[in-house]
Amino acid sequence: MAATKPINKSVRLSEQIYEIVQSYPGEGFNNKFESLILEAFVAENERRKTLVDLDKQIAKSEKELRDIKNKIKSGMSVLDRLNSLKQHIDSLDKSLHDFVSQK
Repeated sequence: MAATKPINKSVRLSEQIYEIVQSYPGEGFNNKFESLILEAFVAENERRKTLVDLDKQIAKSEKELRDIKNKIKSGMSVLDRLNSLKQHIDSLDKSLHDFVSQK
């Protein structure tokens, strides 16, 4: 048995909206209209849930990216210090070579 529908409303529609409702599956304009609205409502709620999930995933990915950037920055700092140390060793090696060559 169909649900009681105590609300009686009249609406004005553009031709485009009328055609959209008419193209929707169902029996009669009222049934098509209700089904279309209910489906849109459910779909909107699902989209909102999906957006919340995507926002969480984005936040997690952004945190991971920040962590990776910090590790890279730290690694670059170590690399800079190693390069500096290599230059000092090369300079000392040259000085030692020059000293040995003078004898």
